[in-house]
Amino acid sequence: MAKENQAPSKYMAKDFFVYQIPFTSALAPGAQAQSNVTLDADADFLWQKFTGYAAVGSDGQTASARVVPGVSIIITDSASGRQLMNGAVPLGAIMGTGELPFIMPTPKIFQSRGTITVQLQNLTDNTTYSQIYLDFVGTKLFLRN
Repeated sequence: MAKENQAPSKYMAKDFFVYQIPFTSALAPGAQAQSNVTLDADADFLWQKFTGYAAVGSDGQTASARVVPGVSIIITDSASGRQLMNGAVPLGAIMGTGELPFIMPTPKIFQSRGTITVQLQNLTDNTTYSQIYLDFVGTKLFLRN
C-alpha cells in the first residue's frame, strides 16, 4: 500500500515542478477573468501545494503589506471535466504564500496534456488587482515504459 502523499508505483521518476497561471491584465471590481495552462506531454502532475501573489498597482510589497485578494476562484480539470469545488470559493481560503503554502489535503493528479482552467471574480467594490499569479506546486510524475 502506498504511503500518504506518494504517487502510485506506475511512475519511475519524480521531479519538482511548478505550473503558473498568470493574470496580468487588471481585474477591476466585479470583473471576471479566465486563464489556463496546458500540462506538458512528458509527465503527469501531482499537485501538492498552492501559492500565489497578488498586487494592487505597480509597487513592490513587503511581507507585512502582502495583498490578500478579495477574489473568488473556480478550478477545472479538463481531463476529467470536473470542477474542483462545488462553487466559487474565496482565493484567500485556499491560496498560501511561498513561505506558507496551502498544502493540499489530498494531492491531485492532473494527466499529461490536460489543461487546468482557472476562473477568477473580483468580489470587491473598490480594488483593482494589477496582477495575480497562481502557482500549482508539485511533482512531475514520469511514467514507466
